[in-house]
Amino acid sequence: MAQTGSIEFWNVSEGEVSVYRLRDGSEQHVVDLAPDASSVQATFAGEKWLARDKATGVELGSVTGTAGQQLYEIKKKGGKGKEGPQKSGS
Repeated sequence: MAQTGSIEFWNVSEGEVSVYRLRDGSEQHVVDLAPDASSVQATFAGEKWLARDKATGVELGSVTGTAGQQLYEIKKKGGKGKEGPQKSGS
């Protein structure tokens, strides 16, 4: 039995993105995210995920599930996205 976990997909880009689960060689649409929106999805160790720009279909990145909790920040290619939370006091 596969070990389960979760991935929080956080859209830090300035446009809408679509998240897909890769199963049996095909992409299964899971959720669309507006800028600054996030969604937590159940996953398992080794499961592949893909993020695409909703308007253009361009791949923005991919992530593989683990048995733990993950945070995956979705950015535009070239690393251009909105600034995330800053840690203070360091």
